[in-house]
Amino acid sequence: MKFHHYGLLVSDIDTSIDRFKSFNYEMVIKDKDELQQAELSILENKHSRIELVCPFADNESLNKLLRNKSDNGYHLCFEVQDIDLTCKELKKNKLV
Repeated sequence: MKFHHYGLLVSDIDTSIDRFKSFNYEMVIKDKDELQQAELSILENKHSRIELVCPFADNESLNKLLRNKSDNGYHLCFEVQDIDLTCKELKKNKLV
């Protein structure tokens, strides 16, 4: 299992992009994801990768998280060779 990126839930994607650019991150992609009902942006520097997730106005579940806290950690993403095997192992070890 290899760490891929840290997901951050944000209320304003453009302000958040500017904030990370001030820390020497470069925007790799910015796109709208209809399935997740959110605008997404990936930013990288030579040490790490961040995914900003900004929910659409009608995405009640993510907007509820933002109402309870401002910008906050949302997920960690890992690369794996076999997703099914990895899920079984994580469940076996009570990590999910």
